[in-house]
Amino acid sequence: MSGRELLGWVCVGLLSTWFFLSIDPLDISLPLGYYNHKRIVQIVLLSLLPLLLYSGEYRRVCGDCLCDGRPVLLWGGSLFFIGIGAVLSDNIGHALLESLHWLLLLGVFVAGFYIARLGLSAYLVAFFLVCHAFLVFKALIYLGFEVFLSSSLRPDLVYPSVSQIRFFNQVQVFIIPLLVIFAANTSYKKISYLLLFGNFLLAFSGGARGLLVSILATGILAYWLLSSWRYDLRRGACVFLAAYLCYEFQHLFLDSVATNSDVLRFHSSGRFTIWQEVIFSLNYSHIFLGEGVGAYSFHDFHRIEGHPHNSILQFLYEWGGVATFAGIASVVWIMRRAWVELVQSSVAPKNSSIQAGLLLAVVSACVYSLFSGIVVMPVPQTLLFLGLGLLWGGVVKGDGCRLVSSGYLKKRSILKLAGGALIFTALITYADFCGKYFMQQAEFPKEIRGPRFWVEGAQFLEYE
Repeated sequence: MSGRELLGWVCVGLLSTWFFLSIDPLDISLPLGYYNHKRIVQIVLLSLLPLLLYSGEYRRVCGDCLCDGRPVLLWGGSLFFIGIGAVLSDNIGHALLESLHWLLLLGVFVAGFYIARLGLSAYLVAFFLVCHAFLVFKALIYLGFEVFLSSSLRPDLVYPSVSQIRFFNQVQVFIIPLLVIFAANTSYKKISYLLLFGNFLLAFSGGARGLLVSILATGILAYWLLSSWRYDLRRGACVFLAAYLCYEFQHLFLDSVATNSDVLRFHSSGRFTIWQEVIFSLNYSHIFLGEGVGAYSFHDFHRIEGHPHNSILQFLYEWGGVATFAGIASVVWIMRRAWVELVQSSVAPKNSSIQAGLLLAVVSACVYSLFSGIVVMPVPQTLLFLGLGLLWGGVVKGDGCRLVSSGYLKKRSILKLAGGALIFTALITYADFCGKYFMQQAEFPKEIRGPRFWVEGAQFLEYE
């Protein structure tokens, strides 16, 4: 095994370990609450991945990221305006912490790109599906006990390893599209459709309207734009309908149903109020600069949620219009490139199904982020960057950018030393901020504006 392949498997191992510890199917989480456990696991991952850049092989392969400069320039511009907004924020420490967090998330994107370039995407996706399958079967067992033994439906007792049922749905939005494609293109069709049915049944039973709307919207869009997968999408729709009928049938055994588990409820769960409040707080200055990353969680809004349940409104308020446009444009560019490759059938047959599944998963997550905290919560946030990295690695062609492939950086040791010092400084600062912020939470038990970075969401007072 070459050094390049070994590094690829190291990336797969790190991300697989992160996913297993994050969804925690064996209930071995840290005694700090499920949410903080997931954040700590994410922090460890984000601190380890940049260290791979010390390998020349890793840098050479990842140099292909720079072959198409448009998304790089867009994301770089977005980070620039995010940084300016953080420096001018009312709470510099808090904004710098979350800005640094977003910067380190690019390490997940780069690792996903590296895995895709080495052709290891299928192994990582397969592990995610198998690991999540244990969690789904466990949840279905809980659901059976809840319905047939207690004659009730309380989602909080059904969804394992989460402190809030929507955190479970935020992982499902990535898994369900992958299962649709996986079921259609592997020899494990029966178990794949069984898992797909289980995920849909759990979504209906938990009243996951945002998740179901996102999956439906993505399915309709895919049916229109990806004609090669229309037969597979129709079969997925049949599983969706079967799960809904089973959901209605189980109501025959119920004496009581929790209000938040009714999938046909018509209220907005307070979202309209939150969105209006954010919209009214925007002004002309937000066209250029926002209030600083994380500002929504420490500014004086009437709601106690740490995010507005809408990614675009959150970015406009915290990042500003320019950074928001640039960040969204870079994501759209990657998805468009992946779609063009699939339509033109230039992707190798072995990888086309993986690319289709990843594209649908990313689109579903982006749609769901308009109703939920996908871009805030530790697990879906990481999965979104990973999915984009895997997609980009599957479509970008070339032998690396000239700056890397020419050996320029190799000849300029001073640049390598400066880059290493910058990475080391960023990681030390990040770890220091995370630790101080975590310890501070215990001092302000009544200041709950979460979940955000930590579950409490109270502002970080490093510079107060």
